[in-house]
Amino acid sequence: MVDYRFDKESGIVNVLLDGKVEITEILDYINSIGSDISLSTNLKLLTDARNAVMNFSPKSLQLVIDAINNSKIKHDTIKEAILQNNPDISAYSFIYQKMLSVHKNHIFKIFSTEAAALQWLSEE
Repeated sequence: MVDYRFDKESGIVNVLLDGKVEITEILDYINSIGSDISLSTNLKLLTDARNAVMNFSPKSLQLVIDAINNSKIKHDTIKEAILQNNPDISAYSFIYQKMLSVHKNHIFKIFSTEAAALQWLSEE
């Protein structure tokens, strides 16, 4: 399952990846975020993947990158923190981070604690 909610007070979009996560769920989420006009053009995402199991191949992450590229029309910058606590999610996160490294306007960092992730997201 993939779900998100916007916290107006903090300006952060809280994303939850829970249970078995399919690539189609992630692509649908990216399309929703990309078309959500209530969100800032300088997007801050806190993705909690601590209870997620990715039910797709790491090769499919290229589809995620393509979807992000298509949605950036509405967002000038994306600052994304992911919370993870298992080796499988770590592997996906490192691959995703590497793929995003060519994009100057999308910054992605991996965290094991919510406090550290929130602190980084609140920095300008």
